[in-house]
Amino acid sequence: MPSQEKVLVVDDEMVMRELLYNVLTKNNFKAITAPNGEEGIKLLEREKPDLVILDLMMPGLNGLETFVRMRQIDPQIEVIILTGNNIDDLEAQARKAGISEVLRKGVGVELFLKSVNYVLEKRHAKRGPVGALKTKGKILVVDDEPEIRFMLEKFFARQGYAVVTASNGEEAVKMVIEHVSLRSDSDKQAPFMVLMDIRMPGMDGLLALNKMKQIDKKIPVIMISGLNDGETTREAMKLGAYDYIMKPFNMEYLEMVVMTKILLAE
Repeated sequence: MPSQEKVLVVDDEMVMRELLYNVLTKNNFKAITAPNGEEGIKLLEREKPDLVILDLMMPGLNGLETFVRMRQIDPQIEVIILTGNNIDDLEAQARKAGISEVLRKGVGVELFLKSVNYVLEKRHAKRGPVGALKTKGKILVVDDEPEIRFMLEKFFARQGYAVVTASNGEEAVKMVIEHVSLRSDSDKQAPFMVLMDIRMPGMDGLLALNKMKQIDKKIPVIMISGLNDGETTREAMKLGAYDYIMKPFNMEYLEMVVMTKILLAE
């Protein structure tokens, strides 16, 4: 890493601020902290961090309100929200608002650092030179497990694909709608495909697959699952899935399936 990347931590709990400060500084990040949203906004303007980590539930400005104010200052700022328990509605609002990642408080250090690193890598990809944005294609990874999203995003990004992620079916369907609405017949776009988990809370993978195919029958969707269920496999293929792949992944086979479909689409 050529220089330390700066991470702003905003949390009203001193214990949490200290914990995250120690974890970040020990892993070669420059950490700065704020005890509330107002102070965090001031530090954002002065310090211009690469990433902000926001507690969702804070007195005064909560995490979502702070995020909205921060986006007005820096429309491209990447933000990870930390949540407690029993706040699913606010968490859903956070994702809809454009939060980069949502993590539960108490998540392990390894997963926390993985999330920080891949959000920063996405930031670099978006802000990199125009020539660097040419990719083999775009992949939407849909899985409620952060570890799976991180693993697939890292793997396919290294192979030269542009990767975006969603943590549930509802979010994924909205991203497909956005993709279709932005597509122009006069513009040649890179191939687009979806890798999606079958079993997710809220809208499951089969329901999301059905909705995606109603939006655009040509969008290739590869279903992934940890359960070897012949009936579910048949249902997925009947709904128009391109393939059905079991966890744990054989990454080389998964890439071959993706490459084959993209080559057929060109």
